[in-house]
Amino acid sequence: MRIETIQSLVALLPHFGNRRAVGLRKLYATRWWGYSQLYEAANQFAAFLMDREISAGSRIVLWAANSPEWVCVFLGACLRGLVVVPIDESMSPGFVRKVVSETEATLLIHGAEQDVSGLEEIACNIFRITEAPANPQLRDGLIAPIHPDDTALILYTSGTTSKPKGVIITHRNLAYQIGAFERWKWLARLYPWRLLILSPLSHIQGILLGILIPLSMGLSVIYTDVLDPTQVIRIIKQNRVTLLMAVPRLQHLIVQELKNSPHGKGGKNLAERLEGVRFFPLRRHILFLATHAILGYWFYITMVGGANLSLADEIFWFDCGYVLIQGYGLTETSGLVSMNISNPFLRRLGSIGKPLAGQTVTLAQDGEVLVRGPHVTPGYYRDTAITQEILADGFLHTGDLA
Repeated sequence: MRIETIQSLVALLPHFGNRRAVGLRKLYATRWWGYSQLYEAANQFAAFLMDREISAGSRIVLWAANSPEWVCVFLGACLRGLVVVPIDESMSPGFVRKVVSETEATLLIHGAEQDVSGLEEIACNIFRITEAPANPQLRDGLIAPIHPDDTALILYTSGTTSKPKGVIITHRNLAYQIGAFERWKWLARLYPWRLLILSPLSHIQGILLGILIPLSMGLSVIYTDVLDPTQVIRIIKQNRVTLLMAVPRLQHLIVQELKNSPHGKGGKNLAERLEGVRFFPLRRHILFLATHAILGYWFYITMVGGANLSLADEIFWFDCGYVLIQGYGLTETSGLVSMNISNPFLRRLGSIGKPLAGQTVTLAQDGEVLVRGPHVTPGYYRDTAITQEILADGFLHTGDLA
């Protein structure tokens, strides 16, 4: 089934039955939702919105930590044709109040730790609304008609200025990114893929790689608020994680933890054991056995985005025999523009890779990256001047040099 809107993605969820969809890993245990449960919960939240008579096109602010409930609220809001405005859980109450006012939000969905003082009239705890019983009488006409060019998200980003800007992301923008991974679906049928994502769902990277793409392929996704590299490694092994998505800073900490792990006799760590080993097959043999013993033999793909990964960390993952996927993109491009895949047999380091199909990527005379395609934002929320500036000549002017 071709996905044209997020509603199409929700309709696909029952196809995967009771397979594990999204889970929240705390320090010692993981709480899972299956695909069927997620589908029912999304419809239940859509019924909640219908009961409150929140009309299509209205904005709701989502201010909470990563969790299955977060995914449920996002998907349920899309069923009703609402615009979701995600806010990072660590943002100040003052910033949230400003966003609520600017977007004229009719509802604020928040986590247990968020301070909603002054917004009590529109505030709802994310765990209470997703636990409320569904009203079966509200299922008729539950899904609001929408167009692919309708707004799905408004993502606030500071960009190159100090004033936060609301980037408009449409259903078409997101559907393009999902479609770019269609050719990998056959892999999902062959292997029980399990993704650990450490990026916040309030950012485009988290939404794209933590919700949309994995759910369209039937993968299982684990969220966690644990960021200590030792604990992350333990989660990878205990939960049989096959893919890791993390920003370069955390990737570096994990690499350092692996290098400092004890190896062999004499009190040496792995990095010290490899000193003087120049013969690559032997070096890879040592690293492969050592890191797989620590991370588990299910894990073999690591993904990174948001900034450049250091060359030393790239080389480490290659030497260990893992697949390293690096992506380049912006919030304004609804996530990815290009991907670089380095595997154990093809070393491709220090590159942002090739552009995804269906877009035009070129360079200005000064080397600025220009992008045009169905994934580019139509503009900034209520900011015509900056929209015209950044989308001049039909291209998105990224501000990045290449």
